[in-house]
Amino acid sequence: MPAYASGGYYLDDKGPEQLGAELAGYVEHGFRAVKMKTGRLSPAEEEARVAAARAAVGDGVHLMLDANNAWSDLPTALRTVDRLAAYDPFWIEEPFSPDDIDNHARLARATRVPVATGEIEAGRWRHKELLEKDAAAVLQTDAAVCGGITEFRRIAALAAGHGVPVAPHWFHDLHVHLVASTPGCPYVEFFTDDRVLNFRRLLDTQIEVRGGELVLPQTPGLGFGFDREAVERYTVPGSAAAAAAA
Repeated sequence: MPAYASGGYYLDDKGPEQLGAELAGYVEHGFRAVKMKTGRLSPAEEEARVAAARAAVGDGVHLMLDANNAWSDLPTALRTVDRLAAYDPFWIEEPFSPDDIDNHARLARATRVPVATGEIEAGRWRHKELLEKDAAAVLQTDAAVCGGITEFRRIAALAAGHGVPVAPHWFHDLHVHLVASTPGCPYVEFFTDDRVLNFRRLLDTQIEVRGGELVLPQTPGLGFGFDREAVERYTVPGSAAAAAAA
């Protein structure tokens, strides 16, 4: 299944040149789509970062931007997004607080950059509001948050009725199966290591990546189990998990 490499985090020693090198490294490994963070710095500084990223990955790669709720009002968001639009972002993710659906809709009307959101929404009714208000050109429904696999499939069907794709957030070991079995899901979000998605340290297997695509596991269920030694290593003494394992 097609995947995008998720990274581009802010670090003290990561300037625009280092950011570009990181994203170019993902492209060298076969990924045709990459994601980076934006929104923390001034509009000019963010433009420098995105310009370096686009120059590094080239014009043929989808470049997603994740603002992580960076802005609290429409004018502030527009000052940055207007500058970044020149670098052809594939989407701008979570520009505002998830509850601020109206500003998501206003930004969507004011810019040609597609707005993506929905990763921490629970239930199809909140997603329905996003769709009816045209507040999301891409839904990022997370099956671990929205209410499970069944609710994810309901939301995806609802989105299909509005002509909106679903690109799920986060846990690729779960979402690779849902993207493969659901029309209108273009990408799986993929983390190349476990520094951010550290839950994966508990798993007994790692998903195969081949040329920027994820290979569907052939084992039963979701295709993974838990590494008992890792679970014990990360269990907090005195916790309910420790008591259950005793």
